[in-house]
This record gives sequence, C-alpha cells and structure tokens, in this order.
Amino acid sequence: MDQWKICPACGEKNSPGSMECSVCGYDLMSTPVVSGEDVKNEPSPAEKQTSAPEPPTSEYVKICPCGAVNPPQARKCLQCHGDISDILPTKKQQDEPAQEEQQFQLKDPVTGVQYPLTSGVTVIGREAQFREQLQERPYVSRIHAKLILEGGKCFIENLSHTNYTFVNNQKIPEGRYELHPGDLIGLGGIKVDDSFQEQAAYFVLEALA
Repeated sequence: MDQWKICPACGEKNSPGSMECSVCGYDLMSTPVVSGEDVKNEPSPAEKQTSAPEPPTSEYVKICPCGAVNPPQARKCLQCHGDISDILPTKKQQDEPAQEEQQFQLKDPVTGVQYPLTSGVTVIGREAQFREQLQERPYVSRIHAKLILEGGKCFIENLSHTNYTFVNNQKIPEGRYELHPGDLIGLGGIKVDDSFQEQAAYFVLEALA
C-alpha cells in the first residue's frame, strides 16, 4: 500500500522519506507518514490551488516580499513560490480596530496613466504588479518595490539590490519609507537634467479625495 507524507501547507503527497515538501518547501521532519487509505478522500493539490492558501494558524509566520503570509516552516512562498528559506519567522500581529483608510494612486508623469492602489500591500516590478507597463524597463527589477497602505498612510520599501528605489531623486534607506502626495518614485533611476531615464520607471503618488 502506498504511503505518503501529506504537506500541511499545500496538501502535496510526498514520499515517506521526504524532509521538505517538493512543491512549497514546507519542513516535513515532524509530519507523520500515512497510508493511501487515509488520504484517498483528500482533495488533490491542484484542487486546493484553485483558491488562495489559507493563512497559517501558528503564532509565528513568515512574510514573503510579495506580502503573502506563510507558515513558519515554509521554504517557498505559497502564493508566489519564491524562496523564503532565509526569512526569519515573526510573531503574527493581532488584529487591530479598523481605521478609515486614505486612498492613493500612482500616476505615470510621462503618460499620465493612473494606477489606483488597493488597501494592503502592492508589490511592483517586471514580474509583479504593473508588469505589463514595466516589461520594457530593464532598470526595473523583477520584484522591485513594495507599497504598503496602513493607517491612512502610504509607505514604500525597496526590494531590489541592483538598481534600487528613489524618492524625489534620493535613494531610500532600508525598511519602510513614508511617502507623501506629490512624491516622485523612481524605480531604477533618477531624473537627470530634469529628464526621465527611458530604461527606468517613474510614478507620482497622488491622494484620492
């Protein structure tokens, strides 16, 4: 009879000797081995992936740069499948009373195209949000920056270690950096002689009434 280790995170069937899940990288060292009879009625991994992964119930979580919340043992993000093995688990924040959120949008200063920001976290890059607009911008990294809407404020965090993120022509420090309406965000470049670099990308933060 077939035996498996069923990944608690994504539901993938792994061989009994597996130390981590072949799909999501979850640590299976303490996961028991079960027989085929025990799992025959379980939904397949493909069926489980039709919906967003359930948030982990552990007191500690791993937060992927894409914003997804993962179990503390995960080695790959359940949402974007990126490597999170070097991210340290942090204590899950308690829910706080809802606050009225200030709404923001990004505007391309060259084309005038506007991009509304939804509440929460928005990761931008050539393989993230706005990828259709950023594909032809080689100075923009695949996952370049993260925008966080919290408490009526907008923050930005650089995720690129090659061309960096700039606000008003200044390279932002590590960690969250608070933005204000009118700030010019440069992904991979700054304005030179009042001109935009064609291979970089630029946005102006605007507040919505």
